[in-house]
Amino acid sequence: MTPIGPAAAGCLLFPGPWLTDGLANLSVKWVLIGVGGLLLVRMALAPYVRRQRSGSVLAPALLEGLDAVIKAVVLVFLLIRPFLFQAFFIPSESMLPLLRKHDRLLISKFVYPARRPRSKEVVVFQAPPGADPGEADFIKRIVAGPGDTVEVAPMRVLVDGKVVLRITPRDSTAIARNSFRPDVALGFTYNE
Repeated sequence: MTPIGPAAAGCLLFPGPWLTDGLANLSVKWVLIGVGGLLLVRMALAPYVRRQRSGSVLAPALLEGLDAVIKAVVLVFLLIRPFLFQAFFIPSESMLPLLRKHDRLLISKFVYPARRPRSKEVVVFQAPPGADPGEADFIKRIVAGPGDTVEVAPMRVLVDGKVVLRITPRDSTAIARNSFRPDVALGFTYNE
């Protein structure tokens, strides 16, 4: 038997974006089909458990485990994810330096019904109709609010005359370290 190395063990514990993305984007139809299948298995096992002698603990434990899984799936996929929180995966480097490629986020869905989004916040929204068919959601930063003037100039974006985004050939952390005015915020910097 070959021992599992740390990298392989990490793959077993955290299987990767294919599983987490699949579960995060699971439709209600498939959740209901899965819950229905689990309920059928539970109903098929119930008569067997009733016939067991009182000394057996495996069969009742199996039923209790199935009950717990069914309740967890219903709670997470039919109540929490649609109305309270949802997990997202960062597929690109467009949000550097704050969010890196392959980062995972847990987004609150109940903040914006209570108040409007503000400038410099990160928001998730449905991709516009002209977007790549593989992109269902966009994760972006708000750079301006109502009444602000946005100007796109070469190598920078200005809001009300102030630079909020610089496109540079260098890393933004290097720019911040070498800034001659450390008291002035650089805004968001994006590498070319």
